[in-house]
Amino acid sequence: MNERTLKALEYGKVLQRLADCCVSESAREAVLRLRPLPSCHEAREAAALFEEARTWAALAAHHGYRFGGFPEIRLTEQLAGNGILLEADLLWALREVLRETCRARSSIHAEGGGRKQQAQAAAWPRLVVLAAFPLPERTRAALERCLNDDAELRDESSPELHLVRQQLRGHHQSCLRRVREFARQYNMEHYLQDEFMGLASDRYVLPLKANFKGRMQGIMHHWSQTGESVYFEPLFLVDINNQIQELKQQEREEERRVLARLAALVREEQPAVQAARDFLVRLDVLLAQCALADMLGAVCPSLGEEGGAALPQARHPLLVLSGEAQ
Repeated sequence: MNERTLKALEYGKVLQRLADCCVSESAREAVLRLRPLPSCHEAREAAALFEEARTWAALAAHHGYRFGGFPEIRLTEQLAGNGILLEADLLWALREVLRETCRARSSIHAEGGGRKQQAQAAAWPRLVVLAAFPLPERTRAALERCLNDDAELRDESSPELHLVRQQLRGHHQSCLRRVREFARQYNMEHYLQDEFMGLASDRYVLPLKANFKGRMQGIMHHWSQTGESVYFEPLFLVDINNQIQELKQQEREEERRVLARLAALVREEQPAVQAARDFLVRLDVLLAQCALADMLGAVCPSLGEEGGAALPQARHPLLVLSGEAQ
């Protein structure tokens, strides 16, 4: 089928409506690249896969599974070069991709559910084959262990990171204790603004009222916008702040080491990681086709031996969606 015929049939507009049913940008892009299949065999296989997906999706929804979508990842671009360091937010997105892959595969394979679920899975064999690929288990386990839901590295990512963060928390508590003791000892409470401590240039400081200026030795970092407060680092905090800065540098270095190890693991299992992402894109397209078919009240026509199909009471999809055809 040539482009002129496709344009006359408004094929591109139909694809756009199908793309609107996708939940991911990658699936939308894949939909807009779709073209009519070149052979009857491929068309029959595609129709059979569609029917399997439609049957599975209805049953899965009844049992509580709904396709949740997934964050966008472009592994080919983001893993280019052996020296690249993956950021935590990209690794978090990858963790979500693998989580959704596991949820979808579990629903399709109906693992561990006994004979009834095995019989159900046999009802969509092509879909089972689509989901039959090895998972990047080491990558998945490492991402679950190292990342929290805010895309931050957990303390448990490494013994070294756990230790340095413990030390940082200890220094923070020490700062609070020293400031409270100092404020009580020198009757400074009435000079302090709302909180005991603040941060200026990533160092702990005291937010003091402006009339306190010059009454204590230390470093004045800056004034508040109103000019009513000065952010002041007394000498007794300087040493603690210096130690904290050293620990924060150690924390950043250890975080980079953890991220580098995770990136190396992703590279080692890249084919399986890519397969998981591609599976979700394909599933997104299939479920979009099911959604659009439901909106249209559409079914797959049966293809004859020569590839022809009877289309009684056929309606153009755009007319149905616009309400002009019933």
